[in-house]
Order: sequence, then structure tokens, then C-alpha cells
Amino acid sequence: MSKVLLSACLFVAMVVPSIADEKQEAKKKNAGKGQRDGSAQVLAQLKDVELTDEQVAKIKELNKAANEKMAAVREKAGITPELTKKRMEIQKKARESGKTGKELAELINREAGYNEGQAKAVAEMNTIRTSFRKSVVALLSKEQQEKLPEAFSRGLGAKQSPKKAKDAPKKKKDQE
Repeated sequence: MSKVLLSACLFVAMVVPSIADEKQEAKKKNAGKGQRDGSAQVLAQLKDVELTDEQVAKIKELNKAANEKMAAVREKAGITPELTKKRMEIQKKARESGKTGKELAELINREAGYNEGQAKAVAEMNTIRTSFRKSVVALLSKEQQEKLPEAFSRGLGAKQSPKKAKDAPKKKKDQE
């Protein structure tokens, strides 16, 4: 009986650490999956633009650089994945408040518990993100830019829809 018990204990002692190692490896593999792959998102948004292979490669390169910059900003400001998740949840709820722009951002940051440095880091990351999107638009031909989805070009000042451009007031020379 004692030999059976001893054998069972040895078996458990050998199996448990290997299971724990497998779980740790799985965690490492999934560690980056919480973060979005910005190039995949951008490429999905630009599927109708008919990108060349060269443009796709350049977008991936630009995205990698932007992600590295944003990761450095997040790390320097002490923004953890948990804080980011909490902020995103609050952001969804706060948009219903009717506030916009700076007022909305301040509300979200306050509710998420962000300090001043972290709030500035969020603004800096938004600037990096906008710069990335502008760089992507700059890679495109005029024809490709015309095919851009409005959601992608919103906030870039790069493109007006034909209807808005038509209705926009024209500058008069004598008003300058």
C-alpha cells in the first residue's frame, strides 16, 4: 500500500510542474493579444482602397513604430492594461452624457482615476495615433484617398465628403 501511495505522490510531483509550465507558456503567448494590432485594423478599414503590396508593408512599418512610441508613453506614465480597460468601459458610458471633446476627455480621465501625467499621456498617444493615420493617408494616391471611408479620415482634415465640399462656403478674395 505504501508503495502505491509513494508512486502516486511521485507521479503528481512530476505532472503538476509540467502543467504549470504549460499554463505559463500559454499566458506568455496570449500576453500581447489584449492589445490590438493597429495595422490589421487599418488594413481592414482600407480594404476598398486597393492598397499595393508596398503600401501594405509601409503601413505595417508605420504601425510598428507608432505602437512602440505609444508603449513607451504608456509605460512612462504607468498606464497598466487594467487602467486602460477601466478607462475604455467608462468611455463607453460617458459618451452617453452628451459631452464632447476636451470636456468628455476630462470626465473620462477623472472617472477612470487617471492622474494629470496619465491624462497627458493619453493625449500624447492620441497625437501619435492621428500622426500615424495622416502618414497612412499620405501614402495613398488621390484616387485611393477618394475611396477612404469617412470614419478613417474623420479628424484628420485630409478629406471632405463631396457633399460637404460642395456646400462649404467659398472664400472671397475681398474678404482676405
